[in-house]
Amino acid sequence: MPALPRPFFRRSAPSGQPQSKATPPRMTRVVPSRGKSNGAVTGTITETESSAPAPKPRRSLMDFFFPAKPGMPEPPWSRVIGLIITMAVIWEVIWFVTYYFTGPTAHNLAKTAQAVLDFFPLALAFSALGSIPGFWLMRRRIRAANATLAAEEGKRRELAHQRPSTIPSSSRARRRQAAKARRHR
Repeated sequence: MPALPRPFFRRSAPSGQPQSKATPPRMTRVVPSRGKSNGAVTGTITETESSAPAPKPRRSLMDFFFPAKPGMPEPPWSRVIGLIITMAVIWEVIWFVTYYFTGPTAHNLAKTAQAVLDFFPLALAFSALGSIPGFWLMRRRIRAANATLAAEEGKRRELAHQRPSTIPSSSRARRRQAAKARRHR
């Protein structure tokens, strides 16, 4: 199997850590010949220690139900009222269909509507019981993702402002410094 091109082997250092100029550790892999020599070993190929990509972090059930990505706006608490009403309406529709086609009020529209209206406070309680903790959990996850993003941006800004005093900040100053260095050689 041919080796991958060199750029695929380079790995950048994690953010916040200085990159080392040392060469990466190498290992050799014996490659069988593809000629007529019946698989005799003819050479070696060097490659970096880990050429496989890093595994993705495992997604939890919370990531599926409450996907929070960095930079998402945090929804206001007033939105939970609409969520409670929507969930109550869904409960009412489910109960209406169930009672209309089965049970003691089967195929009687007036009795089914009255039975569903009697269950409306229970539907509001169920929807609030599910919506309020879920909404709070979603806001908490969004807040945590945004805090992580803000911390990473803060680190990036700190690293950007920590220039060594020998490296000028503008391109003109860098060119001037390079010209001085060439003159004094």
